Amino acid sequence: MSERMPSSRVMRAVGMAVLATLSVTCGAVTVEYADGKDPAVKFAAKELERLLGSVPGRILFAEDSSMDGQQWRFRSQSDGSLEIAGRDGMGICYGAMTFLEKYAGVSWLAPDTEIVPSKIDLDIASLRLDETAKPVFVYREMYTGKDGMDGRWRLRNKETRRALHGVGVPVGSPRDCHTFDVYNAFLKKAHPEFYGKRKGRSGTICNFFCQSDEKTRDIIADELCRHIETDARKAEGKPAYLRPTFYDLSQPDGSGGFECACPKCHSLCESSGDGSTGLNIDFVNAVAERVAKRHPDVLIQTFAYGPTEKPPTNDVRYADNVVVRYCRSWIFRPLLPGSEHGKMLQEWSRHASKFGIWGYWRTFRGSLFPFVVPMKTIQDELRFCRDCGVTRYFAEDESPLSRSFAMLQHWMFLKLTEDPDQDVGALTSKFLAGYYGKAAMPIERYLRHLESVEEESRAYLDRDFFEKVNAWLDEAERLAAGDERSLRHVHWERIVVDRTMYDRLGELQKAGYRYDKEKVAARFVANVKDQIENWSGFFPNHMKAYREQRLVAAVNEGRLYSRYPVEIPEQFAGLEVEDIHWNRCMGSRSASVEDDDACAGIAFYNNRNDVHKLPYSLGFYNAQERSGDTISFETQADVPQDEKFHLYKIGRGVVVAGLYMTYDPTWENRYYANTPGIIPEEWEIWVSIKFQGPNFVKGSTKENRVLFDRLMYVKNDDPMRGYEKAGDDLLAGFKPMEVKGVNPGCKFQACRINADPRAIKDDLLVTGRVKSSGVEYGKGLSSPFVGLWAVDANGGNAFSISCANVFPGTHEWHDFAVVEASRIRRHAKKKTGPLKLTFRVSLSCQPGTVSVEDVKVVPLRKKTGEAGS
Repeated sequence: MSERMPSSRVMRAVGMAVLATLSVTCGAVTVEYADGKDPAVKFAAKELERLLGSVPGRILFAEDSSMDGQQWRFRSQSDGSLEIAGRDGMGICYGAMTFLEKYAGVSWLAPDTEIVPSKIDLDIASLRLDETAKPVFVYREMYTGKDGMDGRWRLRNKETRRALHGVGVPVGSPRDCHTFDVYNAFLKKAHPEFYGKRKGRSGTICNFFCQSDEKTRDIIADELCRHIETDARKAEGKPAYLRPTFYDLSQPDGSGGFECACPKCHSLCESSGDGSTGLNIDFVNAVAERVAKRHPDVLIQTFAYGPTEKPPTNDVRYADNVVVRYCRSWIFRPLLPGSEHGKMLQEWSRHASKFGIWGYWRTFRGSLFPFVVPMKTIQDELRFCRDCGVTRYFAEDESPLSRSFAMLQHWMFLKLTEDPDQDVGALTSKFLAGYYGKAAMPIERYLRHLESVEEESRAYLDRDFFEKVNAWLDEAERLAAGDERSLRHVHWERIVVDRTMYDRLGELQKAGYRYDKEKVAARFVANVKDQIENWSGFFPNHMKAYREQRLVAAVNEGRLYSRYPVEIPEQFAGLEVEDIHWNRCMGSRSASVEDDDACAGIAFYNNRNDVHKLPYSLGFYNAQERSGDTISFETQADVPQDEKFHLYKIGRGVVVAGLYMTYDPTWENRYYANTPGIIPEEWEIWVSIKFQGPNFVKGSTKENRVLFDRLMYVKNDDPMRGYEKAGDDLLAGFKPMEVKGVNPGCKFQACRINADPRAIKDDLLVTGRVKSSGVEYGKGLSSPFVGLWAVDANGGNAFSISCANVFPGTHEWHDFAVVEASRIRRHAKKKTGPLKLTFRVSLSCQPGTVSVEDVKVVPLRKKTGEAGS
């Protein structure tokens, strides 16, 4: 097919604007369109030209302002030509893509998989078409995170976000979610007088804007209008669909507590039931009303999420120019008729006229594993959402390269958000045949099996699963031999299966599972490297460095798996454990080294030689919570003399982005943690350490190094696990404590513990209940302290060990329990003179109230060895 230069000629049509100052001819078809600035029109013309090279006939594009946005129309003309019309270039482009799919048999299953019939049996002049259609869902986006997705592919499949040339439905400035944070920052800078006097829902001074204040509403509406007008100026001279008419006004991420608690805000919250739904409705409506007076075509998006998730209990409703985005669709709990959250979505229909969905299409607990949203479930949820009035759907699916059937799901999502009544079985068969070629049948067996057995606990990932799935994948590889593209897709599907097999290898081998160690390791690395090297989402220049990082990580992952299985230590049997090995938990100044003693054959260390000496300390710090913990090794007596790896518990903390581990006393060698789940939770934090060299081990001839090979998060809700009681409560007449803080100043209460810190041999179980109200910290304020506190003979602070976290806001009674002992001895050894150990609650320069009750400090004896506890 040769590309011919466009010839300039003007055409005319009656009743609409015919885009016809440019003619592009390819083979027998002529596509006529305007030589204007609309990239969508040019893209559509080039696609028709490229794919209909042998088709006789004439196609012209036309704009019809009476049509809806994204709508297209096919109409055969009396002269035998075909008119593809839309309100603008986006509708025309979507029409052209639909025509190629529906009448020419073309499909785009993946960025690397375009299906074009060997012979397109089509004669434009013989068509008798007069049909109009548009997508059911106005907004359709599958978010893939850093893995990226080719924008050309998104446009061909009519995705309305991140498509080539920005064709779609743009979301206006400043961003597409959680914009309360942006407007709050603006207000603090522009109007500091609004802050410092009001109380928040936590009972302390509110650091967030007052949603019921009319001046605040005026200012935020003005600032939002400024964004609208700035975006409009930037879009001047561009197609109209590139000008945003969709703007976000939604709460911060998290579970709430940011809201103002002035009498009016409090009343609005109380008026609508639990949470702050009533306040959000009143505030967003007020801003939306102000915006509508200046920009009547703009829609305002807000969340039904966290404190605003539940529908109001009274009759209030959002204004007609507000879109409510409901965030309760999850991979294992889809929105379906009769489900708890399905009923809630239906109830929301009484309180709003426009809806969107934020759906979670992946799991957020631990590593990814073989799972898929069943094809029928996708259809059932989208039909239900449509029937409930939903017109916008955002699917969150980061890391699609690390999950099963990612391209099938993305393609199916786009097909069914366009029309959820299509035959889902036929769509599935079409995709499997085109994407996997001759391997489609065994791949379909795997897909159907996965759909039937998967569940949240992952218990189905047993020996039977891997034997069946690997047999189907082996067959698929044999059938796809000679078809490079299809074989590659089978290999990519195999990556997550092999990765999960390695994660569960010890358990599988105990069940009799057998595998070829060298073969599987080689194919895993080869498949991952091939995927990264050929994934179009990594081809943009700005992704080059990230792509190279992924390639290095693939090699390191293969090195790790070559030493598998790695057993979870017996002391953690039956507990939920996030086992993070050297290739994922190395710090920013780390170097790796082969080490046969390491659990996976490789360890890492700080590349600064001057830090490998006593005393040696390490720990973690949570910047969000302003809390952390450390352990310290002061003398050789604190260090195992066997030059082997041992596990040490650093402490217990909320693992969330912002928490980092530091592997040496300089606090320079850091590893920044990711949240193991979608909701931050408390975990025990353990690290595996090996001390070697004469600085640590008497008589050693090895190089001085502190080596690490794994980091472990352990969910242990049973503090007595592995212990038995070794004595009575050591607290001397404990009575419930309530400490009210002041700012500035320090308030505390303490109770004596009948034990010499240096003489403690047994571990101590510290248990109790704590509640708090009006707690606030950050920006120079300390966090409250609840735990063990040692003082010297003069009453000065000797050392302290936190036993319970107290978070900002107001929280009802909840239990705490922690086992401590060796850390008490290590701290005590650093001090001279008498020491007195107490249980203490204190608030230093800290507003709020903290109460504790039922506190006990009980000696425990280990049933089995538990190193480093």
